[in-house]
Amino acid sequence: MHVKVGPRDSLIDAAVYIRVTGLKPRTSVTLTASTVDTMGKAWRFARGTSRTRVELSIRQRTARYTAPTPAHVQWVSMLPVGWKGRPKLVGMAPPTLAQVRIAVHVHGRVVARAEIVRRTTSPDVSIDDETFEQDGFVGRFCSQPAGGPRPAVLRFGGSEGGLPGDATCTVLASHGYPTLNLAYFGLPVLPTALSRIPLEYFERALEWLGRQPGVDPSKVVVMGISRGGEAALIIGSVYPQYVRGVIGLVPSSVVNRAFGGPDPAWTLGGAPLPFLQIPVEQINGPVFVVGAGFDQVWSSSTYVGEIAVRMHQHGRRDVTALVYLKAGHGIGSLLPNFRRATAGQGPEGFVNLGGSPSADARVAAWPKLLRFLSEL
Repeated sequence: MHVKVGPRDSLIDAAVYIRVTGLKPRTSVTLTASTVDTMGKAWRFARGTSRTRVELSIRQRTARYTAPTPAHVQWVSMLPVGWKGRPKLVGMAPPTLAQVRIAVHVHGRVVARAEIVRRTTSPDVSIDDETFEQDGFVGRFCSQPAGGPRPAVLRFGGSEGGLPGDATCTVLASHGYPTLNLAYFGLPVLPTALSRIPLEYFERALEWLGRQPGVDPSKVVVMGISRGGEAALIIGSVYPQYVRGVIGLVPSSVVNRAFGGPDPAWTLGGAPLPFLQIPVEQINGPVFVVGAGFDQVWSSSTYVGEIAVRMHQHGRRDVTALVYLKAGHGIGSLLPNFRRATAGQGPEGFVNLGGSPSADARVAAWPKLLRFLSEL
């Protein structure tokens, strides 16, 4: 009996294929993939049960069988071993590099093993903190050693505030796309809430990013999640001289107010932005938007449809509008193969994000985002 795994060393967003051979027909087989992080916490990537020879994909959650009566196989994203119940709060992040142990079980006994490495960061990626005092903004820049000019990404989160998670930043940089994670409220020296955020703040970050070695200033993309998706579309329409594409993940199609009151969320030249539809047709480049049919935060699927319709009405066909009907708001954290919460703490208390782990569509959407970047 043998287990073959490939690739042996890969980024977290890559598919890992596991093939077990040498089994007798109709043998029930269980495969597990687990790791232990630097703090000693055990994590389980996946677990699946099948019959006879089988090929499995951790990322794609698919299986191909040679036996006539295969059992169902379900792979789950990474979560701590011993986790009980449905995932709720955010904070279950795997290590940046994991030695993953693959084990094949027959009748409760391990009959074959293999090991692979899963990374969120390639060895040549550097991570540099940028400060308000030095640069005029607060961020974290992920990049590889400067080579030929490449498309770059300015990325920011939504109503949670602070810096967005580093894993997407480092994975994009590992694929060759320099990425600046940007905070715009919720940290010292920044506004305390998503209220009256000057768009000029994002302009400074765009100017800085375009000057960095290895960045093609004519191919800078803004990427935002939720309220950040709203901001990305606004910034793309206001600063076409800097922005050549927009990625809006579970975004809004309209300019919204600040939370909890009549104040504007965004200002330009000190004046509030009017609460109108975002003029996405003014964006100087293609638009990539993703919505969720079971979004319990806001109607991102409707907003995505409105964005596509407005682009088409103005003769624009360079829009990719994806709606995953069973996904929730959490699909905005698009990097696959991480356990994501279905609920969490928001600015107005506990929030149901909608969807479920079994309806996670990030595996389908993430390769499309990478293709969007590659075609700029």
